[in-house]
Amino acid sequence: MIRNSKNITNSKEAAPNYIIRTSQFSSALLNPDLETPKGVGEKDGTPAPKRFGVYRNNVVVSLIEALKAAYPSIANIMGEKNFQQIARFYVSEHPPRSAMMQIFGSEFPQFIENLPPLKNAPFLVDVARAEKAWLKAYHTHDAKPLNLETLRKFSPEETMQLTFTTHPASHLIKSKYPVNDLFDFRNEKPENGVDMQMSQHLLITRPHLSVFTTALNNTYANFFDLILRGETLGNAIGTSLKMSDEFDAGQAISLLIQTGAVTSTKVNTNLDTKVHTKTQIQNNFKHT
Repeated sequence: MIRNSKNITNSKEAAPNYIIRTSQFSSALLNPDLETPKGVGEKDGTPAPKRFGVYRNNVVVSLIEALKAAYPSIANIMGEKNFQQIARFYVSEHPPRSAMMQIFGSEFPQFIENLPPLKNAPFLVDVARAEKAWLKAYHTHDAKPLNLETLRKFSPEETMQLTFTTHPASHLIKSKYPVNDLFDFRNEKPENGVDMQMSQHLLITRPHLSVFTTALNNTYANFFDLILRGETLGNAIGTSLKMSDEFDAGQAISLLIQTGAVTSTKVNTNLDTKVHTKTQIQNNFKHT
């Protein structure tokens, strides 16, 4: 559709003009308010706005579908018509910068957050953040998760001074909304609706080939947040016990291993811990 472009790149003098024309073509491709770019026409040189319009529509539709595939929960929550409108606006504001389509849509959570019509639905931002984290977990490089046998090599006192290396696929989404239930809209809409007053947190991991999501309450989310930020196991347990008497340290440690949230560990002897006695330490492992 771009006429007489065959030898454009053969001349250094023509290169700036080629860049300008390519930029004009790309801009017009995603903005229906712009005219058909120069050089797009029939064999006789006459403009071809209808042909370009068909091509433009095909490109935009394919990008909207790519965004829908990346954010299926958001699409199902909003409904097809609303999502199409929002996605079309996003595509025009944030066109792809790379041929790697798995990174297309990375600005979508921030886009939703700053979009005035969606200010009355702030929960959508957290759902979008969760879906973005799911994609990152899916596409990141593999890493071997920590196993329980490695953890058992340390003495009880050393165990409380352990810090962990976060698995590259691990993400914790903390929210004051029911982010886990809303995230599940990608599978099916719940028959009884969602309690929007409920606060949920979502741990996203990929210990092996599949991505897993784990719903966490406030206390367990706090435990994982401390661990993933480099706090010692003892400090994470001590802080969580202060938050809730129902916190089960053994269950939390088991969950840390089962989800594959961390890859390795080391003893940090420079930090004080909030769990001191041997009896307390041993009790923490009674369920592991």
